[in-house]
Amino acid sequence: IRYSDIVSVDMKQGNKITISPNPFITDLHIQMTVAKTGTGDIRIISVSGQLMYSKKIALDAGQNNVSADGLTSLSRGMYFLELQSGNTVTREKIIKQ
Repeated sequence: IRYSDIVSVDMKQGNKITISPNPFITDLHIQMTVAKTGTGDIRIISVSGQLMYSKKIALDAGQNNVSADGLTSLSRGMYFLELQSGNTVTREKIIKQ
């Protein structure tokens, strides 16, 4: 019998993110809590993986509020909103009405 090596897994929660309204029509308001000050990216990605929206943001450690506006050109349906902060990526499902 042979056993594999022990591997550690980091199960920390990613950035905490709240999106409103969801479903949305034209604009999204994103409230997020991040551990470190730095820059980040907000992306909206279609279910087929196509980048539909991208915005670079400055983040302070703690709570941040950001708006994603001008989303009227998106077709109705489901998308994914990604927040990348450092090496952490947080993904949430959003719906366009």
